[in-house]
Amino acid sequence: MTACGIFSAVLMLSKIDIIEASDYDGNWKDIGFSFYYSGDGGERCMKYSQKKNNTPVYVKMKSIGAHVKVVGKKCDFSEYYKCDPGDEIFIRSRAGSGSKVSIVVSPNCHTECTVSGVWSPDSINYK
Repeated sequence: MTACGIFSAVLMLSKIDIIEASDYDGNWKDIGFSFYYSGDGGERCMKYSQKKNNTPVYVKMKSIGAHVKVVGKKCDFSEYYKCDPGDEIFIRSRAGSGSKVSIVVSPNCHTECTVSGVWSPDSINYK
């Protein structure tokens, strides 16, 4: 293969990578969370993150089941949805691209425990 042929092959592969990257124009890493829960029936709001596209918010509970909703700084973007341990849920909300969103986690148990999971304001694997 000539130098020109190698350059053309590299250029084609670069274009493929760019096209694939545009398919995932969003938050592509999950945000982990873990907190102590006293069993008092309260809820916890996670750190806010900016949506980069209009896909649903992704949540996966790891330790215990909980009810989860999507919120903005001044309003709720969804109602509560049940998420059992190990389940993945995709929450459609009124939050659009560019919105700062978070999730509110309300554990299903009323005993002391550690609540953990992951979430993302955008979901690249949503089908």
